Amino acid sequence: MPKFKDFEAHITDENWNPLEEFMIEEFEDEKLVTCYVPSVSNQRFCVTARCHTRLGGSLTWASIISVDGIEIATYGCGPYNTAELSTVVASENTGRPLTFANVKLTDNDEEASGTTKDLESLGTITVSFVRFRASGKRDSTIRAEASELKDQVLHERNKKAGGHRASLGDPFPYTVKPAQLGDFLDEEDSPQFRIMFRYRSIDLLQAQDIAPRPEPIPEENADPVDISDREEGSSGGKRNANGDPSHSKPSSKKKRRVKMEDEEVANMRVRDFRRAIASGPSDVLAIVEATERASRQAT
Repeated sequence: MPKFKDFEAHITDENWNPLEEFMIEEFEDEKLVTCYVPSVSNQRFCVTARCHTRLGGSLTWASIISVDGIEIATYGCGPYNTAELSTVVASENTGRPLTFANVKLTDNDEEASGTTKDLESLGTITVSFVRFRASGKRDSTIRAEASELKDQVLHERNKKAGGHRASLGDPFPYTVKPAQLGDFLDEEDSPQFRIMFRYRSIDLLQAQDIAPRPEPIPEENADPVDISDREEGSSGGKRNANGDPSHSKPSSKKKRRVKMEDEEVANMRVRDFRRAIASGPSDVLAIVEATERASRQAT
């Protein structure tokens, strides 16, 4: 997971399985770490953050979580507590889950509502770590969160901006906890550290060589061609340097045929010898010489 010194954060699915991270880059001068994660349309997700450094007294760490450039919520975090954001407040007793969704596109300039700033932050989830001094008081006022996280329509020419955006799922019963009151010691635009996730579909990440592409599936070896029925002396088919067929494993049918041909030739030679013996010694010698020539030619 992206981590710098004592700060860390990650994105999980609805079952708390961390999404795979690609191209983790660290920019120490900017106090920033970035990476890419794969997103799936209609998939719920959760943002978690933690800092392993403990601040003394009433000081603690807070994580400001922004999605697509819109600040969603602020949670305390530290060595013993992890900030978790998977649901935003819709009303005093309902919440709506964070989900990935497809970007809506139009070719009508008047219908397009996305601005240049929207495009720059679209497809990003940022966790900013700031110092916070708690007052010991809590605010029981219930406020709806992510009111600006709405469906923005982008122009067709911006369809390569990322393909996905963040959205809110259907409302469900949700218990809202009172917020801790206090003061921030760091300005929002100059936090102690930031971790930024850029989410894209896995197909887009692979097309941009950010995520590794799947290994090609090897083709199954083609079945050997049965040439047992070809006529002897045929020139068809591929042959190797020795003039033999290029099949590394001849079929059993061909083997049986070769064996039968060898037996037939042997039987013919036996008959020839018998006839030669009956005819006389000169014919026997002729048969022997012919057999030796045939053997030399075969080898």
